[in-house]
Amino acid sequence: MSQGIVRALVLGGSGHIGNAVVRELLACGAKVTVTSRRAEPTPNLQELDIDFVRVRGEIPHKAGDLVRGHDLVVDAAAPYPLRIFDRDRPCGMNPMDYAACRSEALIAAARRARSRLAVVGSFTTLPRPGRLAERIEAGLLDRLHPYFEVKRAIDTSVLGAARRGLQGLVISPTAVLGPWDGKDRDLCFLPLTLNGRLPFASTRVINVIDVREVATGLVRAVLNGRFGARLPLCGHNLRLCELTREACALAGVRPPPLYGSTRCAAGLALWGEAGWGALGLNSPVPSLPSLLARYSYPMTPGPAQQQLGIVPRPLLETLRDAINWYASVGYLEPARTLDSGAAPTPSA
Repeated sequence: MSQGIVRALVLGGSGHIGNAVVRELLACGAKVTVTSRRAEPTPNLQELDIDFVRVRGEIPHKAGDLVRGHDLVVDAAAPYPLRIFDRDRPCGMNPMDYAACRSEALIAAARRARSRLAVVGSFTTLPRPGRLAERIEAGLLDRLHPYFEVKRAIDTSVLGAARRGLQGLVISPTAVLGPWDGKDRDLCFLPLTLNGRLPFASTRVINVIDVREVATGLVRAVLNGRFGARLPLCGHNLRLCELTREACALAGVRPPPLYGSTRCAAGLALWGEAGWGALGLNSPVPSLPSLLARYSYPMTPGPAQQQLGIVPRPLLETLRDAINWYASVGYLEPARTLDSGAAPTPSA
């Protein structure tokens, strides 16, 4: 058993997973510092007993000052390119070089402060199971979008440092749902679905996990000293069309009227990004969400998740709490009522 958590720094505490981690740490009695580029706390941080620090400039230049005095650093804001032709150049670097520079700065700062470091990663860095054709397709997706390379590089950097003595770990959750999402509304799956902005649903099987299970898994992994490893975290396996039907039934709105292929959706989004990129513009529809859906596959909780006691809560509870959160922050438009008047009862 590792030592307890007295004071934690959460980078990205206004984000979806980061905010859930902040709440989990507060419930454990830790004092929590949250960094943000914003001048004021976002709605999901309001009324939480935190130290809020506005960060001007890039993390690599400030890592030492931010980490000092904290015995745990949670990086829930590891950078990744949303688009293939990402024009953001933090510190004048491309996304890959910036991610490497930022990771090394955090690792060095954690070493100096003798802090533990927990990084929120992605299921896409886990060994890909399945048939040969599926693994080949996943390998192709890896090469089409820089997101995958950046995520692998961050994992490699942190786990490599852990082999050299850093108390560091990486959690690798599947698709995350639940309350406290702070992303832009146009990047949130449930608001897009419930506002009628998804023209079709897919039969692709994905795995979804409640954000609260992710936060609990991260904190328990730290408290149990599971350093030097990548921790996969997963929840429920279901088809995307089933997920959209469940959510729409709860919200009392019509589900997407058509069925489509994630392969076709990803292909169209990639062509669209390429076209906009040729014009020197960002595509209004990033291809990454479609690529991640295409990359997804069924998962079952592994030994590490089971040993930490992370049991997925009922999916309907997750969806209900997420819908209530999005409604509370104005992300849901007036309901597109079902033809039958009353919402159908979701399946178990």
